[in-house]
Amino acid sequence: MTKNQFYTKNNLTLADCSKTNFMVIMEMTLMKHLISQNDVSVRDYVIAIRVLWPKKSDFPISKKLFKNATSFLESRGWHMHLGEDHSRRINRYVTRTR
Repeated sequence: MTKNQFYTKNNLTLADCSKTNFMVIMEMTLMKHLISQNDVSVRDYVIAIRVLWPKKSDFPISKKLFKNATSFLESRGWHMHLGEDHSRRINRYVTRTR
């Protein structure tokens, strides 16, 4: 899936990213998935955050929450490639380690 396909699939625009309620809902949903230890859903949210805000310094999401999410995924055998550009295949941002 590409970045644009992600936007289309989730019916998003760049204007949505700056809305406060959008960010709060993303944080709350990510917390819910972390509490329930649903690694696939946490992975999807980590990828979504990376796609919506390419620079880590621009994340409106709590940095502590994001770090907890990536640490959780790493403990479950996922590997982060968030510093690389995978806008053509966004699933490569977080992959299973072998």
